[in-house]
Amino acid sequence: VDGLGGGHPLTSKVAVVAPCADPSADVDYLFLQVWPDTGTVTADQTCGNILAGVGPFAIERGLVRAAHPETPVRIRIANGGGIAVANVQTPRGVVSGCLWSLGRMPCLRWRHASGLAIS
Repeated sequence: VDGLGGGHPLTSKVAVVAPCADPSADVDYLFLQVWPDTGTVTADQTCGNILAGVGPFAIERGLVRAAHPETPVRIRIANGGGIAVANVQTPRGVVSGCLWSLGRMPCLRWRHASGLAIS
């Protein structure tokens, strides 16, 4: 495997996102780490960087219906346990930014034009 990730484990990551059967969440997120040098794929850990894109992705792919001006997306972390909530800014139903929380503690802010910023 030497494609999107450039053949290096730090950039060879996969997110599997699907509707969640559990009513406590909107989508399931499974993180897979690819080890190109050995051809191994593991689900032993999760990745916050990839998690940051799950809420906006779920809305843009129609897994969660957008609301105005903000859409909360409840994400079940399949290989880490727990629920993350992405409050995605969706003015007029269009993804434009995101504020994250794990439990009650805000941890990450994302803006469409500027990328990620720790808050």
